[in-house]
Amino acid sequence: MTPEPDQDREQLLHEISRLRSREAELLQTTQFLRRVTEASPNGLFVWDLTAHRPVYFNPAVAAITGYSAADFEGVGPDFHINLVHTDDRSALADALGRLLVEREGKYAEVTFRQRYADGQYRWLHTRITPFTRAADGQTVQVLGVFQDVTAAKQTEADRKRLEEQMQHAQKLESLGVLAGGIAHDFNNLLTGVLGNASLALMELPRESPVRNFIQQIESSAWRAADLTQQMLAYAGRGKFVIQPINLSRLIEGIAKLFQAVVSKKATLRFEFPLQLPDVAGDATQLRQVAMNLITNASDALGDDIGVIAIRTGVVTADKAYLSTTWLTDDLPEGRYVFLEVSDTGCGMGPATVERIFDPFFSTKFTGRGLGLAALLGIVRGHHGTVKVYSEPGQGTTFKVLFPCVEEPQPAVTGKSAEPSAWRGQGLVLVADDEKSVRGLAKTVLRRVGFDAVEAGNGRECLELFREHEGKVVAVLLDLTMPEMNGEETFRELRMLQPDVRVIMMSGYSEGEVATRFAGKGLASVLQKPFHPSELIQTLRRVLEQGGG
Repeated sequence: MTPEPDQDREQLLHEISRLRSREAELLQTTQFLRRVTEASPNGLFVWDLTAHRPVYFNPAVAAITGYSAADFEGVGPDFHINLVHTDDRSALADALGRLLVEREGKYAEVTFRQRYADGQYRWLHTRITPFTRAADGQTVQVLGVFQDVTAAKQTEADRKRLEEQMQHAQKLESLGVLAGGIAHDFNNLLTGVLGNASLALMELPRESPVRNFIQQIESSAWRAADLTQQMLAYAGRGKFVIQPINLSRLIEGIAKLFQAVVSKKATLRFEFPLQLPDVAGDATQLRQVAMNLITNASDALGDDIGVIAIRTGVVTADKAYLSTTWLTDDLPEGRYVFLEVSDTGCGMGPATVERIFDPFFSTKFTGRGLGLAALLGIVRGHHGTVKVYSEPGQGTTFKVLFPCVEEPQPAVTGKSAEPSAWRGQGLVLVADDEKSVRGLAKTVLRRVGFDAVEAGNGRECLELFREHEGKVVAVLLDLTMPEMNGEETFRELRMLQPDVRVIMMSGYSEGEVATRFAGKGLASVLQKPFHPSELIQTLRRVLEQGGG
């Protein structure tokens, strides 16, 4: 029995209505999805792997990269690959390869650099998933979503660099404290060695057969003292005699010495503009910085023919520039005078550059490896910084920066070691935890007419001061002592007698101690190791200035 015509028509109309309703739903869904993709801030694309061209780009693709779908028409299969940074192509190919081989793979994620329409490379984080497959299951089209993560990458790189700088600064600080402590203790010991050797030479007749041996002891001890100064310089506690310095004139004055220390195959080039602002610095220490850099440049050339260029100048450094240097301890923006030494030598890779300022690190077969480490300490002590440029086979440039000074700084008078026939009188209190230092000081003081009593720590010093109330004309006080250090003892002495004349002895630099006690009534500073005549002259100056 055949259906009635009316029933057939009714079913057909119902099917048409259903299809129209379905079509309307699909259209609505399509319009919704299009609005979503077009409003998305992330780039969204469909890429045809066979035709090597885009099937769809949402507006964000052009907004982010500057490319439209039309830019890929007729350009060949390699065009889009060539837009990817050469260092990142393998990572992108690996990610796509895994996605296509694993037929059931859901998606692949990869971060790579792509060249935008403006020619700049920027970082993209992309998630790619199969979109359509052929009958055999092979992926024909992929759907990708990406976002520009350049800012996040830069932030991460900045964070990592700051962490590395902080770790390096902490390492330098720790090593600096260690070096400073060792140098301080050595200076204490050398004070006894040098002082007693000097006293022995004073007592011995010139024809004595042992005189030469003692002179050798004295000479070796002074060389050891020079080494401790390098350690103090590394710790940023070197002995500085600060004065206004024109860096061009300073370096020009020792330029002839450079030829004596560099390779015979090296050509020296100089550029010293004389109209430079002054820097506040220690001339001897700054010369040492220059010599260390020249020696390092010569070592980089080795036996090869090359050029070493030395120049000075002025640079205006902002925070971004200073953040790329080695010493970034809250250095202010502004003008810096620089000393730059460049060589055409072997250069260094990043791993070597990271270690060049480590103490005892050296790329040479022999050598202490203290040169650049001490340099960094000197620069730190001058409130400067160092920037290093180097590539393997391309040479190296060290640029040392020192802050400009607008007003000349007063010079600090250095110590004289000339002998004196001066004699004094009265009681001097010597407080030092090192027995050899106390013994040396007592012997020297008694030789020039003083009486002396000694204390091994701060508490003993205060007890003896009270015991001899009104009789002590001066106190020789060690800065670093057990139980009660020199600073605490000094405060207590000032409370007992406000006008007490205290000479602070220390293995650290004279300038550092003087700054620490500025305005507090300290009479003078005597840096260890010292010659007996330095002790006498310091005491004489203090007593005569005080009317003693």
